[in-house]
Amino acid sequence: DKLWIWYKCPATLHGLMNKVAMGGTACFVEVILLRSKVSSRQFVRLAASRAMGPWRRVLLTNDDGYASPALLKLREALEKGEKVETTVVAPNSNQSACGQRLTLTGRMDLTNHCEIGQRVYSITGSPSDCAILALDPGGIMHDPPPTLVVSGINLGSNMSHDVLYSGTFAGARQAAMLGYPAIATSLAGDDFSEKSLAAAVDATMSITHRLLEILPIRPENPSRQELKRQPHNMYANSSACEDINMAVFHAFRCGDIVLNVNTPCKWSGNFQCTSLAAIAYRDTVQRDNHEMWLGEVSVELLKENSKSSDVLVGAAGDCSISTLQTWPESHPFRVPEFLLEAARMQGPNGLPAW
Repeated sequence: DKLWIWYKCPATLHGLMNKVAMGGTACFVEVILLRSKVSSRQFVRLAASRAMGPWRRVLLTNDDGYASPALLKLREALEKGEKVETTVVAPNSNQSACGQRLTLTGRMDLTNHCEIGQRVYSITGSPSDCAILALDPGGIMHDPPPTLVVSGINLGSNMSHDVLYSGTFAGARQAAMLGYPAIATSLAGDDFSEKSLAAAVDATMSITHRLLEILPIRPENPSRQELKRQPHNMYANSSACEDINMAVFHAFRCGDIVLNVNTPCKWSGNFQCTSLAAIAYRDTVQRDNHEMWLGEVSVELLKENSKSSDVLVGAAGDCSISTLQTWPESHPFRVPEFLLEAARMQGPNGLPAW
């Protein structure tokens, strides 16, 4: 089911994967451009190494921009993994706190940053723009589609109701709305040292590797080209569901729930499944003559917050994993509340039980 083409061209070494249909059967065509002479034996070895099993493709985006060190370190770690190929489609500038904004008033510039590596693109738009331009039909990564979408690693936390402002979470949520399994991941705190970045990468890699082990290589309904409700959207209660963990996993596979991950700067190495905490920002408005701005704030925590809320878990040094709804209230694709509660159940390793 693979066709290998070998030819030489005076260009930078570059690998391209295109999905084509031949006689109704899908196959992968690997095009390898070679600057220097390579023997047929060397080429066969290269082809064999790529053909020894299916490759997982991961789309990376963020809201800090394509050159963010946290994103590039995550990309490097994923590329070192076994049979993982990444594509970065991220904003060309910082888009923090842009929410799920879309660019509808003009065209966006697309730039291929070969100086960083293969398949690294920036767009003059928001994280949600990036997800759409990567995943929709005709997009950068639509065919073949990615197995998983990861938004981050964000430099700064995205907890509590900040997920409503977060460009990082918006990138993951937009991908999920298009039918792709997605996670948002952030480094919680203000210490962005190499040690803290390494901790966030390690935590994200643990979750991502596990997901890549269990997810199907190809999403079952990419871009939701078949617009329909799934069984997990229609369960009235837990008694109607034979296998709750399987139903939750299917909801994640279809993009109807999203994982929101926050790793503290001084990570303990442990994970906890969490809910969102309730907080309030105080003293936000600053002014001087004719200018006003949002300044330094104090944060008030609700006293009744659960010990398993994301803010308190992060403060204790553990990595928080919150499973959140993709869709707004009353939407037909919204996951029933009992399934969302089951999605927050924790396994022995701290990861979600499903």
